[in-house]
Amino acid sequence: MRSTASSKSPISFLHNFGVFIVILLLIGAFALNIIEHEKSDNEDGSFSDANGSELSGPGFAITNPDGKNELIPIAPQVPMTHFRLNPTGVLFIDLEPDEQVELVVEDIAHIHGRIESKGHVSITAREIVVGDTSVIKAQHIDLFSPSGEGTISGKILAKSSDEQIGGNLNIYFQKVKLRGAFLDASGQQQGGTVQVIWEKTNPEKKGIFVDPDTVLAVSSNQIAGNMLLESSGDIDFFGTIIASGHSQGGRVKISSGLGATGLSVQGCIDVTSKNGKEGSIELDGGSNLDTSRKCPVKIPTG
Repeated sequence: MRSTASSKSPISFLHNFGVFIVILLLIGAFALNIIEHEKSDNEDGSFSDANGSELSGPGFAITNPDGKNELIPIAPQVPMTHFRLNPTGVLFIDLEPDEQVELVVEDIAHIHGRIESKGHVSITAREIVVGDTSVIKAQHIDLFSPSGEGTISGKILAKSSDEQIGGNLNIYFQKVKLRGAFLDASGQQQGGTVQVIWEKTNPEKKGIFVDPDTVLAVSSNQIAGNMLLESSGDIDFFGTIIASGHSQGGRVKISSGLGATGLSVQGCIDVTSKNGKEGSIELDGGSNLDTSRKCPVKIPTG
């Protein structure tokens, strides 16, 4: 008697089994991709935007509201392997004025875009390059490269969000070059503090160079702030310092550990006051510049 049950040929069985295996592999690959993506975004912390800007390190997440790259720190210190922000990149660090985050970069920090925050931003790296297209704006800014060099050509603006009070800008490098830079801690009511200091860790790399196109400002419509350039090595200053204040001029000090022989000041320093007391200019060797001199330089805008 012939059986009525349908039987499948070995070829049909192998075909169906093969399709099943392929489906399992596709599901597995998809799941693996999700796991790897989540690991990249949350654990490894490596990110790259469409412009090639690379941010890597644990402790933060990247979102893109309004076309911006937003850095939301979940720890006071964010270690990174690489940091590069291209000219079109905008990085907003979400901090309150009394909050601080430190970005610690193992390699070179390349900054060519815009970094903004209302709080205290600190960047430590083996070497720091701030390009001529860059803008860094926060209430308090620290750039540290204790064993390396730094080249700054962009705008660094340290001030409150309403720009009424100048903030604090501290630059600590083995050797620093300011080329066409604008370091600004000015404020409508009161100027802040700018310090460019050579760290005493490597006697073979030392010095501060400020070119003629660089402007440093701690000016104010009321009380100007303080400016300090200090190095254990040579200081070559060809730029402009604006520390003028409507009711009180600022205080400027340029100090070389080599004394007057290690100091060359050929730029312009303005500590004038329109309706009050002029500020002070202190140079190594006890020499002083004319405190009534005004600099014919228009302060750039942020």
